[in-house]
Amino acid sequence: MTNLLSYAIIIDMMKREYEIISHAETNFKVFVVNLLYRAPHIHKDFELGLVLDGNISILLPGQTLLLQPGDFWLINPFQSHEIKAEKPALLLAGLIRLFCSVLSRDRSSGIYILCSVCQC
Repeated sequence: MTNLLSYAIIIDMMKREYEIISHAETNFKVFVVNLLYRAPHIHKDFELGLVLDGNISILLPGQTLLLQPGDFWLINPFQSHEIKAEKPALLLAGLIRLFCSVLSRDRSSGIYILCSVCQC
């Protein structure tokens, strides 16, 4: 029963993320979240964050980072990670897409370039 209660609390907290910035014409999303747990996951963006209040552990394969207020993190695209806190921690977090694997063609020159600002 305790596990079900803990799960319900986590789901409720995940529903209370407050998105501040999300713009279709940019490659970033920034939000504030009061986080207790985020299951292991990956994404194709860089993840960066700042601990505003509380302490968190970021679990990476073979490594655990312990962060406190004022600490900043940056996680590479496709890097598996999990975030845990003993009690809810207030985080400013963001996802930023700096590069993609798509080549785009400059129509005027016919040259293919690596897209650094795209909506992949």
